Amino acid sequence: MEHHFEIVDKNQIRIAGKNYHLPVHGINSIEFYNFYENLVNNYKFKIKNVDFPFNKVRARAYESKKIETIRPIKELVIFIIYSNILEKNGIKIDNLINQIKHCTDYNIIRHASSLSLLSYIYHREGYKIKIFSTRGADFQINSLKADVKCIRPNVFRNKKIKIRKVKGKNVADIKNEIILGISQAISSRLTEGVRQADLLFFDFSENIFFSSLSIFNKNVDRIIEPKEKRLIIYNNKFVPEGIIYNMIEGKTYGSVEKKFPDVFITNGYNIDFDRELWDFDLY
Repeated sequence: MEHHFEIVDKNQIRIAGKNYHLPVHGINSIEFYNFYENLVNNYKFKIKNVDFPFNKVRARAYESKKIETIRPIKELVIFIIYSNILEKNGIKIDNLINQIKHCTDYNIIRHASSLSLLSYIYHREGYKIKIFSTRGADFQINSLKADVKCIRPNVFRNKKIKIRKVKGKNVADIKNEIILGISQAISSRLTEGVRQADLLFFDFSENIFFSSLSIFNKNVDRIIEPKEKRLIIYNNKFVPEGIIYNMIEGKTYGSVEKKFPDVFITNGYNIDFDRELWDFDLY
């Protein structure tokens, strides 16, 4: 079955019988619908599924009766908006549209959404962007072939958070969760990435523990320079339009005025590899 976005009013859109508000993204429903129609009419974009059974995309060991289906509407909205903005900036998006494969796989939708937003962010910073087809690296940033890996949302995780007492208060051991999550993500997907790219991005936007690092950054946006043999771990956090202040222990370290389409705060961290280690491959 094919699903279509519809206009409800100036601020709302509808798909598969449910309404969604758009003002937080900085555009109204008519502007969004024009973006959507452009992809449908000129790129044969189709949404064949909006409900994905949780058991098919969950972590293997995780069992839950509370969550029956997942709707990646947020990811679809981001993909539609930023693929259009890329096109308006002169970047060919044919391969980007092809990557989403008619929206029949939850993980592919998340990946395509992440790639569209990341491509826009680095294009905005002055880098040249070229998006590849579905095989090999995802895109080229200046002369570097780059690949994007999306980390599963916390809801898919089987492990429970351990609570420990610090100075008489119960707090989550966030540091251990962050380090453990990073190491697990890198160890399971690094080899695949280095075989097909010069630069790797790991999108931790759906990891609540990693995202908490942004609270302690003195810079509001921390966009890492792309370099060869570099791994960039990052998260994008949506914020509404207006002035954003970064407060740490009551002190203001930075502020930035956010206006559409720049309504995401990016916080990145890099790990650089020795060339011999990056290129080492027994196969």
